[in-house]
Amino acid sequence: KLTCLGLQKELSGGRPGLVSREGVFILFPGRHGKWYPRLVLQGKTPLLYGIEVNSLKLKVPKDWRIASGFEIKEEAPGIFSLDPKQLLKWRDHIFAAPYISVSRVTEGGEKVEVFLFEDHGIELAEQVAQEMKDILDVYTELYGPPPRKRLILAEVPTPEQAGYTWFGFIPMDRTGLEDPFDPEGRLNYLSHEIAHLWNPMPGGQWPNEGFATYSQALFIEKKRGREAMRRYMSERIRYPYFAAVAEARPGSERPLSEADRLWKNELRYPVVYLKAASFFHILRFVIGDDAFFSAWRDMREFLKEKEADLENFKLCFEKHFGKPLGWLFEEWIERPGAPEYSLEYEVERRGELFIVTGRLKQLRGFYRTPVEIAAISGNRVEKRVIRPKSSDHRFTWRFNFKPERIVLDPDGWLLRWDSPEGRKATERAKRRLSNYYLKPPPEELFDNSPEGVAKRFFTDLIFGRYADMASLLAPDFKYEGEKIPDEDARADLMRRLALIPYAGQVVKLLKVERTSLKGDSSEVMCVVRLLNGGVARHTLKLRKRGERWLIKGGLWR
Repeated sequence: KLTCLGLQKELSGGRPGLVSREGVFILFPGRHGKWYPRLVLQGKTPLLYGIEVNSLKLKVPKDWRIASGFEIKEEAPGIFSLDPKQLLKWRDHIFAAPYISVSRVTEGGEKVEVFLFEDHGIELAEQVAQEMKDILDVYTELYGPPPRKRLILAEVPTPEQAGYTWFGFIPMDRTGLEDPFDPEGRLNYLSHEIAHLWNPMPGGQWPNEGFATYSQALFIEKKRGREAMRRYMSERIRYPYFAAVAEARPGSERPLSEADRLWKNELRYPVVYLKAASFFHILRFVIGDDAFFSAWRDMREFLKEKEADLENFKLCFEKHFGKPLGWLFEEWIERPGAPEYSLEYEVERRGELFIVTGRLKQLRGFYRTPVEIAAISGNRVEKRVIRPKSSDHRFTWRFNFKPERIVLDPDGWLLRWDSPEGRKATERAKRRLSNYYLKPPPEELFDNSPEGVAKRFFTDLIFGRYADMASLLAPDFKYEGEKIPDEDARADLMRRLALIPYAGQVVKLLKVERTSLKGDSSEVMCVVRLLNGGVARHTLKLRKRGERWLIKGGLWR
């Protein structure tokens, strides 16, 4: 509750704000947070609970600073003022804490502001500000000027207030800033969240998340080169996608057009983020760099007078490409999954020429998407493009050199099951699913402490011993507040795992640490390594039943 002018009002919304000695963190209302009271406009007069408001003042300790997307003036040390009419036009955060702050100005004139807690030191704040400036400069070159001239990053004390961006305001907790398990984590996080400034479709889940995820790869391409971007696409996008799909329940993958049905599905991240990013990579290959990036630079203006839906999104790319793209969107947006190819060929010499006769077969339905093929002889490489006419496409090519080998999709443009990433993921899934019938590890390896149960849970998860995991779950096991029927069948347990976004991607348990113990209840924080090389944290909630600790629920981040 907030007491204001003697009145008490309930605050509602998603993430909790926080008022503490360490700082005050008030979040905007709606999906992301609980906020201060909303003003209403009566004529031209702002009213707060029926009382006219001409100015708002914020008083904080004299050594505190305020981070906010609002224009806030400092009248005296510790005293700030805010025009209440801003609250009627815009919703934003107001954070106040003993921050150190650093700012940078981009080449386009945008201001980057970083607010970190004092114990980090000024060097980290300057480093983060420079990273944000570099990212903004790259994206401005690719997509045009950002819609807002200010970009703010403010540290928050707990994960509950972090993990998203709100139109240029990025809350980040300590583990995001300095993660010993993931040195690239901060840069990947910032390059993703800053890309959301150019979100192509307000409210569009997969276009926005896929765009931001692919932007991470584009930033790497600009800063480290094309080969680094290809490795990123392979290791952090395609392989995690295939690994998750290969182990998921049959039929659980949905097309991108039905992404809203994946909100609590184990494949939400692989499809909405990874497959969507792969689609933009394929779209770039099909229409070329000039059309691809000119469409992104034009997107905001193109959609300004139109409904921001998928059809107009597609029309913007067609405008710059000059040809229809409905077939490409149908293949990758309206259909689940990805193609699988098989290439057969023969090389025959005829006079001074070498004739390559080949067949490109498709094993998972027919895709019209062009396929690049390279003829390689020593250091000589000649690339050509096949435009399939059927699922058994035959072709004949002539070369003035003898190809030693013919390589399918040499630059990794396509998302395909016959790729190295797809084959590796398929083999991994076979090994893990065969472990389902293995005996559980000896009990003496894991004690009955909360930490021991957490280690056992993730060991079983990593090795695919789903039935053994069921024995560690309490009858009232919940995820995100939803109670799941306590049945022992593997299919039912996989439904439980569908509420764990990273379940199929955990490859190593890095750290287990008890965070609380109160009577028969305990919480344990687990740090795990993911298939894409990143790190996730999972807080397990446990309850003691008799002599055993059992898992009651948890929260991923």
